[in-house]
Amino acid sequence: MPDTHTVTSTRSWGSRLGGSFKGILIGILMFIAAFPLLWWNEGRTQKRHLALLEAAALAIEVPSDRLDAANNGKLLYSTGLVTSTGRLQDDELQVGVEGALQFRREVEIFQWQEQASSKTEKNLGGSETTTTTYSYSRGWGSRLEDSSAFQKPVGHENPAQMDYSALQQVAEDARLGAFRLRSNEVRSLSAYQSLDLSGREFAMLDRPHQVQGTVLYLGDNPAQPQVGDLRISFSYVPAMQASIVARQDGESLLPYRTRNGSSLLLLRTGEQRMDAMFESAQSDNSLTAWLLRLAGFVLMYAGLRAIMAPLSVLGDVVPVIGTLIGMGTGIVAFLVALPLSLLTIALAWVFYRPLLAVVLLGIALACLAALWQRRSKARSGAATQPVQAG
Repeated sequence: MPDTHTVTSTRSWGSRLGGSFKGILIGILMFIAAFPLLWWNEGRTQKRHLALLEAAALAIEVPSDRLDAANNGKLLYSTGLVTSTGRLQDDELQVGVEGALQFRREVEIFQWQEQASSKTEKNLGGSETTTTTYSYSRGWGSRLEDSSAFQKPVGHENPAQMDYSALQQVAEDARLGAFRLRSNEVRSLSAYQSLDLSGREFAMLDRPHQVQGTVLYLGDNPAQPQVGDLRISFSYVPAMQASIVARQDGESLLPYRTRNGSSLLLLRTGEQRMDAMFESAQSDNSLTAWLLRLAGFVLMYAGLRAIMAPLSVLGDVVPVIGTLIGMGTGIVAFLVALPLSLLTIALAWVFYRPLLAVVLLGIALACLAALWQRRSKARSGAATQPVQAG
C-alpha cells in the first residue's frame, strides 16, 4: 500500500488577484534586467573573442620538461604529463593514494525521502483548489534530508546527522613537466577513477561494515539496507597528459592578461594541438553567448507574463475565459519579447562590432532592395500585359 499523505488547500479569487498584482513589480524588474543582460553578453562575447585571437597570435610552443628564463612573462603553449609526488588521504578512514592529482570520498545514506506532486484546479468564481500528495519511500541519497521538515514526519524519521560526509582534496604540488600548476587548474582535470577497496581493513570502525569492491558498506546487511546505513566510495584523478596555454611566471603557469583586460588560461586533458585548443575555446565562447541570449529572452518573456498575469486572474471568474486570456497574454509576451531581444542584440552589435554590423546591415538592405525591385518588375509586367479580346 502506498505510503502517502494528501493535503488540500483553496485560495480565494481575491488572494490570487492580490498576489498577481504583487507579481507585477517582480515582472517589471525581470523585464528591465533582461536588457542589460543581453547587452553585457554581447560585450563579453566580443571581448573574449578578441582575447582569444590575440593569444593565438602570441602563444609560442615550448617543451614541458625544462624552464627557460627568457620566456618569463610570455604566453606559452605546452603539453606534457601532469604529476604529483605527494599523497592525498582520508585520515578518518585511513584510505589514500600516492601521486594523485585529486582525491575524494563520496558518502550516501539510506533514508526516508519525501516527494510531492500537486494538482491545481480552477473553480467557478475565481478560486483555486490545490491538492498536494506527499509520498514517502526509502532510498539512497548523498544529502541527508531533514525529516522534521516533512509534511508527515511521524514514522519517517531520519538520523540527525551522518557519521561521515563528502571529502575532496587537491594536490598542492602538481606539475606539468617542469611547470608548477595552481590548485584551480588541477581541479579542472576531473577524470576520476574508482578506488578498489578489496582486501582493506577498517579496524577503526565501531559498527558493522563490509567491503564490496569499490564500496565500504556501513550496516548489517547490504541486501536489506536500513535507515541510517551508509555507502562510502573513493575515487581519484591519476597523473595524466594535459595541454596548456598560460603565462610563464618563474616556474609557475598563470593566467595571461590580454590588451583588453581579459584573463586567459586554457587547460585541456590529453595532448591537443594549440590551434585546436583555441578553436575549442572559441566554440565554448559562442555556446555561452547563445545560452545567455536565450536566458535574456526567457527573462524578458517571463517578466512580461508576470506583468500581464492579473488579466488572466480577472478572467478566472469563469475558468475557461481565464485560460484563454492566459494563452493570449503568453502569445503577446512572446511577440514582444522576441523582437525586443533581437533589437537589443543588434544594437549591442553596432556598439561592440560596428564593422560587422555595417556589413550585415548592408547585406540586409541589398536583399530588401532586390526583393523590392523584383516586386516592382512583377507589377510593371502585369500592368503592361495586353488584354486579349474574348
